[in-house]
Amino acid sequence: MGVRIQTIWVSAGNFVSRILQFAATLILARLLLPEDFGLIATIQSVTGLLGLLASNGWGQALVREKELDEITCHTVFTFQLVVFLISVLVLLLFSDAIAGFFGSALMASLLPVASLALIMRPFQTVPSALLNRRTKFSSIAVVNTLAALIPPFFSIPLAYFGFGPWSLVAGQLVSVMVTSLGLAYYSRYRPRLMFSFPRFMATFSVSSQFVIFAVLEHLTNWAPIAIVTKRIGLNPAGILQRGVSTAQIPSDLTAQSLTPPLFRAMAASDEKEKAAYYLRAIGATTLYLWPVAVLLFIYSHETIDLLYGKNWHQAGPVLSIFSGFLLFFAIYSPSRTVLSSGVGLTFLVVVRMVGTAVMLSAVWIVAIRGLNAVVFWIVGLYALETLIILAQAMKILAIPFTIPLKVMFPPFLGSMAMLATKALLVDSSSNFFFIFEAALLGSVYLIVVAALHHHNPESKLLVSKMRALVGVEGGKD
Repeated sequence: MGVRIQTIWVSAGNFVSRILQFAATLILARLLLPEDFGLIATIQSVTGLLGLLASNGWGQALVREKELDEITCHTVFTFQLVVFLISVLVLLLFSDAIAGFFGSALMASLLPVASLALIMRPFQTVPSALLNRRTKFSSIAVVNTLAALIPPFFSIPLAYFGFGPWSLVAGQLVSVMVTSLGLAYYSRYRPRLMFSFPRFMATFSVSSQFVIFAVLEHLTNWAPIAIVTKRIGLNPAGILQRGVSTAQIPSDLTAQSLTPPLFRAMAASDEKEKAAYYLRAIGATTLYLWPVAVLLFIYSHETIDLLYGKNWHQAGPVLSIFSGFLLFFAIYSPSRTVLSSGVGLTFLVVVRMVGTAVMLSAVWIVAIRGLNAVVFWIVGLYALETLIILAQAMKILAIPFTIPLKVMFPPFLGSMAMLATKALLVDSSSNFFFIFEAALLGSVYLIVVAALHHHNPESKLLVSKMRALVGVEGGKD
């Protein structure tokens, strides 16, 4: 299957699953309170960390294996199953202590049930890796779609009848079960309890850095919510989670669509083709994410009120500030993929380790000043880390610094034109008029970018960037 078809399946599957998840969230947000989402997000910060310690890097290691046999697969499965069973037991024993730390009595009951999802994780790692090795992205897309489609039929009725955060836990458990069953069906993998220490050590040597980086990524994304819960309370934690997750929807769609083909291209292509793929990925992400970031910055309050209702109005400032995250993510995501696919992985782990430590320390200190201060620090430190990783990626690929600037110039100028147009418009009191304004600003952006493409020969790279979204193979520039 060609790169183009692979990316179409990845993009389509991610898009459909994200839309289904988003639609379910819109309904649940109007049935539940911010405290409910804050409580579940805090629980996920704990269970997700344990899950990553034993699962994330192993799948990537299996994908990178030159020759993968059944003994290695069974070894990874057995190791993960044992570790996750121990993790569930630990959470059962210490659930009261964890709940007491965060000051939530209900967490003591929710945490043991939510931890049951960990037991299903070993049944996903190996099948997912096998499907990726076989480039069966269509099967993965179907599984992801089903995992997003089925859970709302359980969580929404439970939320409607007053089960509160229990409805979110039920939806997560159903999603994990559907994913595990779907991956097992399409991969035809049948797990067995078998362990080979030499195979384990060989795979661990590859997976260890991926595990470390995944843990750091998890801490960066979820630990601030846990800190806010501890320092301020569950309501601010829910507000933070909703504002941040809304801003991350466009970035998740972009990363999930472009990262797998770019990762494979970094492993298979020669040096010039790697540079071409990288530049096209940056062009595609900036072309898509920068105007979205501008719109979210301008219409943050209107977006939150329209999507989630007045209960979530406080998430507007969080969304407005965190829209700056999208500006840097457009550069960070392709650069991170370049480093994680080869010799730059150690550098990436070190940078993320230092960045995570600094960020969590800063969030703990400034949390008492409010959510805006927390988000400012997160975005600011993320911007600094992005510049460091960008410089290292360009060094690895031997790309002059001016070339990415040229690639990003049309989206930048188009975004500035959107801000200038907004300044000339008269503010309206209508809550829905902003939709027409946003359409106008989007049209201005497209006109500016198209004009630059038409009159500037260098901007013809935009064709490649747009086509990169659907996986057209790299070529020489």
